[in-house]
Amino acid sequence: MRAPSNNEVVKGVNVSGFIGDTNTQANIKIAPTGSACTAWESKATPLCGLVGEIQFVDSWASSSTASSGISVDSQGGGVIDGINLVAVQSVNNYSNGIEVLGNRTRNVRIVSPVVGYNNQGNVNKHGIEIGPGVSGWSVIGGCAG
Repeated sequence: MRAPSNNEVVKGVNVSGFIGDTNTQANIKIAPTGSACTAWESKATPLCGLVGEIQFVDSWASSSTASSGISVDSQGGGVIDGINLVAVQSVNNYSNGIEVLGNRTRNVRIVSPVVGYNNQGNVNKHGIEIGPGVSGWSVIGGCAG
């Protein structure tokens, strides 16, 4: 699926049992684009790309050779509102196991993840990284190390 850009929306996607392994990019990457958005918008279709109400359940995102296992990132110019990562496994990645970034990212829930053996590139990254400006996020249960 390509990233939504200006005036485009991707909502209401449920993915179960996804396997992403040994990729040079993030195995699960949620990163809308767009240049027309400067702040949160209340419209159903914002001027920039919007991704929301996306859920990954019982999914595997591991062994990225040059990135994080899972990347949720609005730094490219879009809006992210409502991501659920439930019982995902993200291990042995070059960078973070799971990264949530961008000041237009909100309402991200990480529930019962298994995250470990990341930062294989020795690039000072983490199991789970929540960047500045992300709002309404939670990590419940699971294990990370």
